[in-house]
Amino acid sequence: MENTNLPEAKCGTVVACLAVIIAGQAWLLRGLWAAGPSGWPAPLFGELLFCAGMLAAIVWCWLKPRGWTNNRGCVIAFAFFGAYIVYQLVFFGVFSELYLAGIDTEFPSVSRGLVALKMVLALMSAIAGVPAAPAPTGREYAEKLRQAVYKQEAGWAKESAAGAKKDLESAMEKLKANLSPEEMEALMAELRAQSAGPAPAPRPGSDPVEDMHGWGGGV
Repeated sequence: MENTNLPEAKCGTVVACLAVIIAGQAWLLRGLWAAGPSGWPAPLFGELLFCAGMLAAIVWCWLKPRGWTNNRGCVIAFAFFGAYIVYQLVFFGVFSELYLAGIDTEFPSVSRGLVALKMVLALMSAIAGVPAAPAPTGREYAEKLRQAVYKQEAGWAKESAAGAKKDLESAMEKLKANLSPEEMEALMAELRAQSAGPAPAPRPGSDPVEDMHGWGGGV
């Protein structure tokens, strides 16, 4: 039977975010593709390399429901997307001008917003690819809650017993300091007698006097 408790990532979110980045740039830079590589600015070549890495990440997440799989994969993914975000910050002005040429607007802030959106989508992709354990079902949650309650109660009982023992030791130390050895011995004998409990009541018919009264006799 397949283990459903294995950690999984939100690979659909990763694929959607990276697809928006790649498709959006393909449309915004549509005027440069016809010019050929000779007419491309230098930062665009680095952007294409990053897009190739994003395509590989899309294929990976499409085939692997666990996303970046383990700690090493998460480190690599965050290093890649972190480098991509830094690259966007370094060439922020260049990409803003390139995107502004691909949209029909009089507001330059729109292109800057598109570059910022691209960085946000890259960060979302890095986080969504981290594998996480699935949420527990109702029964699993109730069982874990019951175990937590038992553990907490056991801890309270242990702390209470330790506190009672400490108080008893402190009281005994005070008694030893204030009572003579004879008084201490008498007190301990009285405590032992009380802890032993009262003497059991005689069974009916076991008392000779009661037996005599039962036969109509007297004393």
